[in-house]
Amino acid sequence: MADATQQAYTPSATSGIAVPSIADMGFGKPRHFDFEEELHYRFWNPMYYYKALNQHRMRLNLSNPGQFEYLNKEIKGTMLSNFTFEGGRADLAKILSPNFQVMHTFQLGLPGGNPSLFEFGGVYADERTMMHGKMDSDFNMMARFNHALSKNLQLKSQAQLMASDSQSMLQLES
Repeated sequence: MADATQQAYTPSATSGIAVPSIADMGFGKPRHFDFEEELHYRFWNPMYYYKALNQHRMRLNLSNPGQFEYLNKEIKGTMLSNFTFEGGRADLAKILSPNFQVMHTFQLGLPGGNPSLFEFGGVYADERTMMHGKMDSDFNMMARFNHALSKNLQLKSQAQLMASDSQSMLQLES
């Protein structure tokens, strides 16, 4: 009786072409391996790495981590890049009376990035009137004024004076 490999190389009756088996084409693992050949086979075989990683994952017995689309969101939430900054900022506030307070803001930036800045602000508020204003070290000013003339009528104004005249504005409402 003929061997299986001999049968694979015999020409078929219809085509007359010898058809080798899968083992003869080198897809199967040879039966006789020494240590160097085993390492060479493992190193160049991508299925070995897939099987090894899959076995390791099964040994860990981890729960399902969720969908791949949410992985980027989880990584950004755990990385420190969201909490790093360049420069520094300090806000100081002092309440001078129940109706009046002042604020100082110091911002230190890097050259070429956000510039250093000092800002002074004040707030006055009572039952009928609220005034709020800020001015920075570049002499840009923003102010807001609200006053209730009666229960149904209020005056509102907002002003912005910038170093460049094109950005200055005044808004009045009643």
